[in-house]
Amino acid sequence: MASVSETPSIFSEHVWIRDLNTKRHRYLDALDGAIPWRRLIQSLKPIYPTGERGRNPIPLESMIRLHVYQLSYELSDQQAIDDMVENRLVEAFCAWDITQRPSLHRSTLGRFRKRIETHDKHSLFKEVVSEAHRSAGLARPSH
Repeated sequence: MASVSETPSIFSEHVWIRDLNTKRHRYLDALDGAIPWRRLIQSLKPIYPTGERGRNPIPLESMIRLHVYQLSYELSDQQAIDDMVENRLVEAFCAWDITQRPSLHRSTLGRFRKRIETHDKHSLFKEVVSEAHRSAGLARPSH
């Protein structure tokens, strides 16, 4: 697993984001660098739908990123999705592209949360987000 310093920021792909200097950008950039994304992906991959039956699932990384954002800002499912749809910075943080992917319903995020709770992975999320805040010296943001 790459160390945090070796992991490029998801924002590095977006030219328009590099020059931002907003409080939310600084917070999400620091959070992005402090979260062990590969650890979360590997932990949830065995319990996440593969798309062999039914419709194709939302990419796992996007669901993980959206849930981390939701936990960080202490948002409801609908608030987290609304933020992602309305704010290009949050869309980029969640590795989402509104123009390429279908819209996301709050029940999709609710089912994701239910799945991770059923498989006792929710505490892993809370632990990872708390540790990221401590290690990056981040205070919980206000919405």
